[in-house]
Amino acid sequence: MSEVTKTAFNCQHLSLLHEHPWGKDQLETITLHDNKVFEELWEKYHIDNELGTLGQDLMPSVVTCETELDLAVMAYLSNSFAVKRRDGENKNVFHLHYKLAPYKVSLAVEETDADNLKKLKNVISHLTKELKQTGVDILPESDFKSNETIKTTFERCDEMGIPYIIVLNENSLQTGIAGLRSRDTTLQVRQFFIQ
Repeated sequence: MSEVTKTAFNCQHLSLLHEHPWGKDQLETITLHDNKVFEELWEKYHIDNELGTLGQDLMPSVVTCETELDLAVMAYLSNSFAVKRRDGENKNVFHLHYKLAPYKVSLAVEETDADNLKKLKNVISHLTKELKQTGVDILPESDFKSNETIKTTFERCDEMGIPYIIVLNENSLQTGIAGLRSRDTTLQVRQFFIQ
């Protein structure tokens, strides 16, 4: 954040800055305008005896905000991107806030045989439909890749910024319990119940 500065018109400016490796960008400027502008307008358009007088203590103040939206979005996205060391390798992770992530959840299947995979695909279709009906933004089934490993699925979803992954396996068909993996902690808990 910059220091508060005064302009020639007695306005006060405050700028929100973002620091990049190549320098600082001004993302937003907040300006408190002086009341003189309103006093001049009042005198210019004043109608005697109809509007009366307006004291200095009743003069309005105007605060304006000027935002460089493209720079603000770039700053947000660059702050959300991180390279994490996992399993001895560098992994790209996109830590979008869950409210801004385009998809809140994705589905993944641990390795299984072809017969169970077909049954799990039916469960995926059902879960996708149920979650969409409740208003949860879920990665479409068309993006589900049955031939990729669970590790690859996790990496792909982390790179897309998806906060949660529901993990199904053979046991999910018998027990109705699936795993729920968090992008931020990379922990997987078995608490999600399939009905």
